This record gives sequence, structure tokens and C-alpha cells, in this order.
Amino acid sequence: MPHENRLAVLIDADNVGASFAPAIFREVAKLGNPDIRRAYANGHHKKWLKVVPTVKIETPRRLSKKQGKNSTDINLVVAAMDLLHEDRDLAGICVVGSDSDYTGLVERLRKDKKLVYGFGNRTTPARFRNACSKFFKLENLMKPAPSPPREPQPDAAQRELLREAGDQISEAVREVGNEDGWANLSQVGAHLRSRIPPFVVRRYGHKKLVDLVKKTGQFETRRPAPKVVEIKRK
Repeated sequence: MPHENRLAVLIDADNVGASFAPAIFREVAKLGNPDIRRAYANGHHKKWLKVVPTVKIETPRRLSKKQGKNSTDINLVVAAMDLLHEDRDLAGICVVGSDSDYTGLVERLRKDKKLVYGFGNRTTPARFRNACSKFFKLENLMKPAPSPPREPQPDAAQRELLREAGDQISEAVREVGNEDGWANLSQVGAHLRSRIPPFVVRRYGHKKLVDLVKKTGQFETRRPAPKVVEIKRK
């Protein structure tokens, strides 16, 4: 199962903004278990230090101490290679950075049969993107999820039909219901079909009586047993 896969998430905090952190870890959680979480930076990054507790990143000292040019890349690569040799149970590594310098690292990890998931911005060089098992654009991760389609509202004619259906169902509930006002839906249906002319559910745009009952919005429903539905006027 994908969620049983242990993953390491190694972040280049110099070229990836802290605002992406929650979205990154939401996506990683779909790929496996982000068991190891580390951030690397050449300097003091206040925004990353603030987000560290939220996403539970292990922060090496190098996040807050200057170590010279390219120290971030070197530290991240060294950490990845250490993990490659010391943690053989690790299923893969997530390299979070938009730097083409990580391409060689990715190719080396892939050569050792490790999954490598890349995360970077839209300008990340194609060579790095293509080397990864899968690459995620950070900008796409930040896009809001599409809203579920809204159910179309009934027009005036449909509303009139629903009122008519509700009135007839209400009458049947009064006829076959108990003292508390609850009626077995099967008995309600039988009563409606015995009328002259009989009540036809399809006339109101539904195949099942229970769906029509819910659509009218006039009734409560409950299931006292697995195959039993009861309804009551609200």
C-alpha cells in the first residue's frame, strides 16, 4: 500500500517559500509516510522557522547559521546519500527545490531503485523534472480544490409538482402512520398505489419513492432496521 511507504522529505529552504509547506506535506501524505522531514538553508529564515512546528520538520543547525555559498545544496545532497546507505527500508526521497543542481542526486537515487518525488516551481529546469519518478509544481498544489457541482434548483413548475407530491404523501402518512406520526415507507407506497388514479412516482421526476420524499423537503426519515425506512412530516 502507498501509505506504508516510508519517505524522507528534504527541503531546500533557500529557493522554496515556507508558504508552500502545508501543501507539500498534504501531497506527500498521499504518496506515503513522510517519516523523515528536514529543511536546509544558508542563513536565517524567519518564515521557515515559524512553520517548522506546524509541519513537524526536523531542523538542522544549518537552517539558522551561514555556511557559505552552495552549503544548502551540499548539505541536502549529503543527507540524501547518507539516507540512501543507512536507511535501506526507506522507499523514497522527496527533493523539494527548484535547482537543476539536484539532477545528479535524483539520477543517483533512481539508479539505486529509490522513488524520487520532486517538488519545485514552474521554472524548474526540465532535466530535473524529468529525472524524478514524479514531479509536482508547487503552484498547482496551492490551487484550491474545485467546488462540488451545485445541484440545480427546481423551477416553478417543478416546485409545484413537489408540493403536490408532498401533499399526497402527507395524506398517506396520516392514513397508515402510528400515533407518533411515523409511517413505514412501503405501506405509504402501497397506499398511494391503491388510489384512483394511482400515485406514479415517475410523474414527479424520480424512480424511487424514497428519493421523491427527500426531494420534497417536507419529511424526516429514519431507518429503524436495515431494510426499513420510516417517514414523518416535519
